[in-house]
Amino acid sequence: LATQYAPRNVLRTHLLMFVALSRDGKTSSAQEHLQKALSVLEQGDRTDRAIAATLSGKPAMSPDQLVTAQYERPATKALILTALGLVDKPNREICFSLARKLNSPGSLYYLLLRSVL
Repeated sequence: LATQYAPRNVLRTHLLMFVALSRDGKTSSAQEHLQKALSVLEQGDRTDRAIAATLSGKPAMSPDQLVTAQYERPATKALILTALGLVDKPNREICFSLARKLNSPGSLYYLLLRSVL
């Protein structure tokens, strides 16, 4: 059972590092974590692969489709949307707008995401 959740934990860790390092202007280190997150997403389902494509600059879904895609937890979706907004500048406000709504004070990511959004 624990191994079932390992990829999600790894994904969240690398996306958190990407967001934090991007916020702090540490582009090289941020990109390393983004690449590690991409390798996890590319092994996932159709939605994960579409997110990976968008994070790689080759969108497989429209911004509206990505925003309305179902994800297991609102906090994880807020994290993914924040990362997408950092990478996809033309659609940043669409991603950040929903991420702000999903970012709740009870989330472990709340303060980090709030500092970026």
